[in-house]
Amino acid sequence: MYSFLGLLSGTIGTGFNIIGWQKSLSVGSGIILLLISLSHFFPQLFKSDHKLYLKFSSPIHKLLAKYLFKPYGSFVAGLLNGLLPCAMVYLALAGSLNAGTIADGSIFMAYFGLGTSPLLILTSIFPLFFKRKIQTGNLTYYLFVLVGAWLILRGTDWYSVLMHQNGLGVDCR
Repeated sequence: MYSFLGLLSGTIGTGFNIIGWQKSLSVGSGIILLLISLSHFFPQLFKSDHKLYLKFSSPIHKLLAKYLFKPYGSFVAGLLNGLLPCAMVYLALAGSLNAGTIADGSIFMAYFGLGTSPLLILTSIFPLFFKRKIQTGNLTYYLFVLVGAWLILRGTDWYSVLMHQNGLGVDCR
């Protein structure tokens, strides 16, 4: 499912690349990620609209309930679970959107899916051994700040300047 989402976002990103708006897309994605993290850290500044969340997630929840107890239900539930609103998926989609090509966007999301597998397994096993729950809520939003700032830098000329000043840039002649 993540590869399919990467294919879609990679297609959109490629369209922006073709018309020469890749840098603008990168800056825009970075700003959106920063705004999402700001809304988490300063909720009093942003009005939360749970109706919008329910509008997108309710149909998926209904499908999950419909297929969950069927013989192939676990597979369908796993696919649908990838569509539920999740901050880390949004972060990965922003990366996929800015990957540059359709294939790179799809591969990016496939690696994201593979990378989440060990954590999903660990979170299912962890409660068997430990009573205490680990809170990682703020960590996600700190990642939003880092990736958002990186996308903004990447979309501006500052990225090139910083890379060449530190000897990290490649000089193609």
